[in-house]
Amino acid sequence: MKRPFTRVFVGSDSHCGHRVGLTPPQYQSRGGYGKWEQVQDELWQFYMEKLDYWKPFDVALLNGDLIDGKGQKSGGSELTTADRLKQAEIAYTAFREIGAKKYRLTFGTPYHSGTDEDFEQKIVDELLKSGLDADINGHGFYEINGWKIDMKHKIANGLHHTRATPMLKEIDANLFWHLAEVEPLADIVIRSHVHKSLGTYQDGKYGFITPALMGLGDKYGSRQCGNITVEFGFLVIDIPNDRRKTIQWKFETMKGVVNKNQCEVL
Repeated sequence: MKRPFTRVFVGSDSHCGHRVGLTPPQYQSRGGYGKWEQVQDELWQFYMEKLDYWKPFDVALLNGDLIDGKGQKSGGSELTTADRLKQAEIAYTAFREIGAKKYRLTFGTPYHSGTDEDFEQKIVDELLKSGLDADINGHGFYEINGWKIDMKHKIANGLHHTRATPMLKEIDANLFWHLAEVEPLADIVIRSHVHKSLGTYQDGKYGFITPALMGLGDKYGSRQCGNITVEFGFLVIDIPNDRRKTIQWKFETMKGVVNKNQCEVL
């Protein structure tokens, strides 16, 4: 029986190749890599459990920073592999598990996805080789059941009580570009990058900031950031076939995504 909606997986910031990036079992660290072995396994188990709960997905939207890159700021010391083609292979393997027939991707930040070459294109190439419908853009505009979607990776960060402001600015920006006859007027605006989830609805528009598919465990975050937490997980959107209905959405996020025993016993 045909469902009265299209189920959409929305994920981002998997940073495959990083020690706390999304890592399928065959690529996970083994033997002496300490707590990161446990973290990689916990993240993957949560991801697979929630995928199985929500399947089948019709469409997958993957919103950038899907690989971690060369890790220049940490000298590559946080990577399980510095080979960006290998990172793309890891990402393809991870996202193939979604099981959708249609994949739409956006490019992430140049620091992670490549300044001279777009290594996330390799993920799309592998999806296409598998016989799937796949494409990637810098700024994606899509239509599902008459609902128009505006998806781009980067958005500004903010304090907890002001985090909706950057999203509302993005919704306004889409309106202004539409009035300039450049962009379609979106019903749903999706952004990522800040590793924190947000869902908002205003003036008939939905705005979503996705959590990250990366755990807590990079040097920059632990040593220099302190104003906000991060979330691991993804977003599920059910877009109804009938425009008179409302969309249904749910963030699947995980707490405790790093070694729980942070205090050292002296």
